[in-house]
Amino acid sequence: MELKLDMRKFSVFFVPVFLVACLSIYVLKGAGFDRPESQTGQPAGSATAPLSQLLDVNPLGPKIRTFTDEQAWLDFSDDTSTDEVADTQSTSQLLVALEDKAGQGLSYEVLRDGEEFQLIMAQIQSDPAARQQVLAHIMKFSGTPLGKTLSLALATSGAAVGMSKLKAAAVQLLRKGSEEQRLDALQLLGATASYDAPTRAGLLDVLRGDGAANSELAVAAMANLVKQSGGASPAEQQEIVKAVYPFVGNSDPQLRLNGLQVLSKLAGSDQDAQRIFAEGVNDADPEVRRWVIAAMGNGEFAYDSVREPLLATLQNPDEDPAVKAVAQRALERFPLDDQARQIYQEHLASESYQAPTGGFGFN
Repeated sequence: MELKLDMRKFSVFFVPVFLVACLSIYVLKGAGFDRPESQTGQPAGSATAPLSQLLDVNPLGPKIRTFTDEQAWLDFSDDTSTDEVADTQSTSQLLVALEDKAGQGLSYEVLRDGEEFQLIMAQIQSDPAARQQVLAHIMKFSGTPLGKTLSLALATSGAAVGMSKLKAAAVQLLRKGSEEQRLDALQLLGATASYDAPTRAGLLDVLRGDGAANSELAVAAMANLVKQSGGASPAEQQEIVKAVYPFVGNSDPQLRLNGLQVLSKLAGSDQDAQRIFAEGVNDADPEVRRWVIAAMGNGEFAYDSVREPLLATLQNPDEDPAVKAVAQRALERFPLDDQARQIYQEHLASESYQAPTGGFGFN
C-alpha cells in the first residue's frame, strides 16, 4: 500500500517535469543550438547572429550629421516611423553607390543619367526620411558633381516644397559657399514655396557680387527673384530694381531678358521698374522684344501703362512682323480707345500684317 502511494506521488512530480524538459529541448533545437557552424554560419550554441548582420547596418543612416562647423546648427534628423527608417536604408545604399561613382571621377551628366538617380528621385517623393538624408548629403557634397546631382533630384522631385529645413540650408550655402555651392543653393531655393526678406537679400548679394561676372549665377538668382519679388516691401523693391538694372543693359540677351522678367513682377507697383520694363520694347533682340510685349498683354498691366509702347510697335515700319503680331494680340486684350482702335485697324490692313501665332520665344 505504501509502495503504490509512493509511485503515485512520483508520477505526479515526474510527468510535468519530463514534459517541460522535452518542450525545452524542442525549442532549443528550433533556435539552432544543436546545429553545427557549417549550417548556421555561426558557432554552435549561439542563439542569434550579430545585430549588424540582422539589421543591414549602414554608416549613412537616416540621422547622419555630415556638416562643417559652420553648418552644424542645421539638424536634418526628423523623427521617422519604423517603416520610414526601413525605406531609407535602401536610400543609404543608393547614396553610397553614387558616392562610389563620384569617387571614380564620373561627371554630373553621368551621375544624373544613372539608375541610382532615378531610384532616389522615386524614394524622396514619398519618404520624408529619405529627403532629410539626401539633404544632408547635399550639404556634405555641395559644389561637387554629386552635390549638384542630388540638388537636382530634390529640386525637381516636387518633394522640397514641404521641407522646412531646406531653405535654411540653401541660404546657408548661398551666403558662405563657393560659386558651385551657391548654384546648388539657388537650385534648391527655386523648389521652395515660401519667400522672405533674408532670402531675397541673399539673392541680391549674389547679383551685386559674383553674379556680375558669372552669368550662370546671375541667371539662377534672377530666376528666383521672379518668384520672390511679389512679396517685397517698397524699400525691397527699390533694392531689387537697383540690383537688376545693370543686367537689363548687358550684352547677353539672356541676361537682359532675365532682368526684364524680374522687373515685370514689380512694374505694377514700382514706377522705376515700370519705366525700365517698358523700354524693353526697344531691345536689340527681337525675341526679347516679343517676350516684353507679350507680358504687357498677360493681364498684370493696366492699359494706360502699356498703351504707348504697344501702339508704337504697331506703327514702327522697321519692326519685325512677328513682334507686331504679338503686340496686336496684346492690344486685343484691352478695351481700346478710338485712336488706338484706328491704329489697330490700320495695322490689320497693312502689308506688314502677320497673323499671330502661339509662343513668344522665351518662357
